[in-house]
Amino acid sequence: RSHLPPEAYSEQMSALTYSGVFERARLVLDAGATVLLDAVFHSEAERKRAELLATMRGLRFYGLWCSVAPELAEARLQARRGDVSDADTGILKLQAGYDLGVMRWQNIDTARGARDAADEMRRFIGR
Repeated sequence: RSHLPPEAYSEQMSALTYSGVFERARLVLDAGATVLLDAVFHSEAERKRAELLATMRGLRFYGLWCSVAPELAEARLQARRGDVSDADTGILKLQAGYDLGVMRWQNIDTARGARDAADEMRRFIGR
């Protein structure tokens, strides 16, 4: 499996990636469909942009922030086998160093696993 080169995680590449994600989301929302954005969203500006994408169209927005203790995240990364994720402990350490600013999204603790996290998400959005 080949990994993305380090420059794929630069601020410039992130800006290009998010720009593409938001443009596709805009097209889908304008077509009347639901959008789920799954990304790091480590900056307040990115989170605000995601929120505005919905609210400027009169749509509800649910910002969910998944978190887990760094030790558990590292153990999960090391246990992965055969998936498509590029994440490794280097990426984990890079992301752990991000300045998140003010976090207004609902925190979802994923320590208990995906099923419990999904249940908590459904409770938050009322479904």
